[in-house]
Order: sequence, then C-alpha cells, then structure tokens
Amino acid sequence: MSDVVFTVLTLVLALGVALATRGDLGRITELGWRRPWLLAAGVLIQAGLEFVRVGAGQDAYGPAAVLLVSYVCILGFCASNLRITGMGVILIGIALNATVIALNLGMPYRAPAGREMPASVKHRPERTDDVLTIISDRIVLPPLRTSISFGDLIIAVGLIDLCYRGSRRAPGAGQARSSAASTLTS
Repeated sequence: MSDVVFTVLTLVLALGVALATRGDLGRITELGWRRPWLLAAGVLIQAGLEFVRVGAGQDAYGPAAVLLVSYVCILGFCASNLRITGMGVILIGIALNATVIALNLGMPYRAPAGREMPASVKHRPERTDDVLTIISDRIVLPPLRTSISFGDLIIAVGLIDLCYRGSRRAPGAGQARSSAASTLTS
C-alpha cells in the first residue's frame, strides 16, 4: 500500500499542474483512450493482490505470476496509447518496475527509518541476492513514510506531462474554427 500514497499524490499534482496552467481536464477524457479495459484489469488484479500475503517458505511463483499478468495488462494499455504524449514515459517507468519485480519475485524495498513495512506479493524487504536493486524501491521519502523506485519517479513525470499536455486545446483548433468561419462568411 505504500506506493498508493505516492501514486495518489502524483495524480493530484498532475491534475493540479493542468488546472494551475489553465488547462481543461475534460480534454484528458477526450484523448481517445484505447483498450481502457486493460488498465482496469491490471489495476484490479493489483488491488486484489494487496490482500494476499506471502509468508517465508511459501511458493511465491504463483502470486508473482499473477502480479506479472497485471503488469502485462497495464503495459498493453500504455503501448496501445503511445500516440498520447507522456504515455511513452509512463510505459518506461512501468516496464522498469515490472522488470525488477519479475527478476526478484517482488519489488525489493528499503523501509524508512523507524517504519516496519509488511511484505506483500508486490513488495518485500530487500535481500542480498536481489538483482537490479538500483532501480527497486530504494528512494526513501521520510515525509510520506514510504520508499519509491526510479520507475515510480519516471511514471510521475509521465503523468504530469500527460495531464499538462492532454489538458490543452488541440494545436490549431482555434485557428481552424476561425478560418472555417471566415470562409463561410466570404
């Protein structure tokens, strides 16, 4: 659940940037999203996995495989929408996180000082045999009492870019209407 707080704050920041720069949030819904069911499936699978606990000595392959299916769904959604500005950046961040999770059967994390974070299907304490820990949940955010990954930061940048640019009027949209109107009145 630790990444949920960061994700919610990122979304609030992304939408806030769009509003503060006089963007229209309605435009984001009009971007022509493709395969939204893939995003919904991936998010629902991950939400369901938050209730599954994997203890020491338990087989982690099954739950990890289900988690990776969720990432395939989310990556499929991102790939289907690459024409939307910012989605390529988001795809890279998600792919980095999925790679670390696949290689380690979960996202290794470093807990903030004084905070004990439970292990789940998605997150678990860092071990000495983990690989690619440089891009795992190692960036400790003491104010949020959580750890995030480099991939999470990349996703945040992509979301902010997507919301900012997606909330803008289509390039030349105002000019096209003016030109069409002047042509009709001539």
